[in-house]
Amino acid sequence: MAISPARRTLIRNVVILACAVDAADKALLPATFKVLSDELGVGPKELGALAFAQSIAFSVALPVWGSLMRYYSAKDLMVLGCFLWGALTVMIACTSTYEMQFLLRLLVGAALAVVNPVGQAIICDVVPEDERGWAFGLLQSFSAGLTMFVSFGTTAIATVTVAGVKGWRLAYMGVAGLSILAGAAAWVLVPSAVSAVKPVGQTSWLAEQKRIVGDVAHKPSFVIMVAQGVTGGIPWNAFAFLAFFFQLSGYSDLQTGQITFFGGLGGVLGGLVGGSLGDRVNGCFPDVGRCAVAQTSVVLGIGCFLWFIYIPYSATSFPILAAAFFMFNAVSCWTPAAALRPICGTIFTDSKDRAQVLALWMALEGFISSFCGAPLVGLLSEFFGYKLVQGQDQPLPAEKAESLMALRNALIGVTVLPFTLCAIAWVPMYWTYPRDRAVMQLLAGDLRTPHKQRGKWTIDLVGVPPHHHCVHSLHQGPGSVHGPGPHS
Repeated sequence: MAISPARRTLIRNVVILACAVDAADKALLPATFKVLSDELGVGPKELGALAFAQSIAFSVALPVWGSLMRYYSAKDLMVLGCFLWGALTVMIACTSTYEMQFLLRLLVGAALAVVNPVGQAIICDVVPEDERGWAFGLLQSFSAGLTMFVSFGTTAIATVTVAGVKGWRLAYMGVAGLSILAGAAAWVLVPSAVSAVKPVGQTSWLAEQKRIVGDVAHKPSFVIMVAQGVTGGIPWNAFAFLAFFFQLSGYSDLQTGQITFFGGLGGVLGGLVGGSLGDRVNGCFPDVGRCAVAQTSVVLGIGCFLWFIYIPYSATSFPILAAAFFMFNAVSCWTPAAALRPICGTIFTDSKDRAQVLALWMALEGFISSFCGAPLVGLLSEFFGYKLVQGQDQPLPAEKAESLMALRNALIGVTVLPFTLCAIAWVPMYWTYPRDRAVMQLLAGDLRTPHKQRGKWTIDLVGVPPHHHCVHSLHQGPGSVHGPGPHS
């Protein structure tokens, strides 16, 4: 079915809305760490366990949702996911025990996993390759903007009581309502023909997963993307404790919400800048442009993180911290829109493969960062001397200072080293991505073969040998990429 440009834009925007609500739902837990700590009587270790439960369930469910695109349309899966996580978020708002919170975090994490792989597949199907950086930048910026408002609002009203109901519970119900609205919009506006189900023949589900794993294992660029994602994802998982850190530093709930708000503004700007910058630099340097933008973002992020984490609390420190947090989010979030998602869309051309590959990639990244992110911050903070004070309204100044130092050291330890490894992991991508990109151009064109000229992989027409012979010739040189067919 032919889709007009205006309809493609509408479909893209609906997907962006669903992804933004997905991101906002994920922001609810870190925004309520402080109030949950007070109401449930738990410390960083238990809060980290809640974050771990949601994150690990998200990671485990990703490949399942991705593989279901072989049997169900992207539209149906997105609608189901929105309705499911909306209902579960309402249930979280109604619970008051730690054990039930933990169980529901597992379930909502699994439900939230549907949007990313399905949304990626839809966007790559309706957006041309040279505009995908901008599209993913819009997605990232709108997600950051909605997350900003949700984090700010939830943190600011978390302890306020309205008609006998705590504010944090009302915030959860509000986001649940947005989830239902996003699902309804997808149901009405996204046609079933987009990323529609295709016949899978006699291939079993397990055989299909083996094919996908074998395909990605022979694409060096994908392996490197996973490596940088694993290391780079750990700090972002650990940043669930930042709002708690600001509150512990001495900032009020309202000020913490405002700091988070300014950080969200930086994320909105960063997504647009990253996506646009990735497209522009890629236009000039198609082999290495996106990689360079991503690596620059990671390095700038390290510097800005060390800036804001060491700003001491004082009567005049609030605007300085807000500005530093804005800058951090503005420069450290270019990588997904500028490089990762567009590169994934380039080296995998079939929409179903894209969904499954993205799901596998995010699962591997999320699984490891789930263990090494927020849970590790909780454990390290207590190891460094964090004190959970019960039975008194306020901790003693000495205890508060010791706990603040412990949490700061834990955040630094779980941020600087992984970010540094992430920046290093991008280096081999300057060699592998041009090769993988050239191979996919070959598979798309049948009669063309890539070769290296003056340090750059290019495509030239050759004779007319059988297609499988042409592909086989690529396997002989160093850095070769194996693939089972034209849709690998």
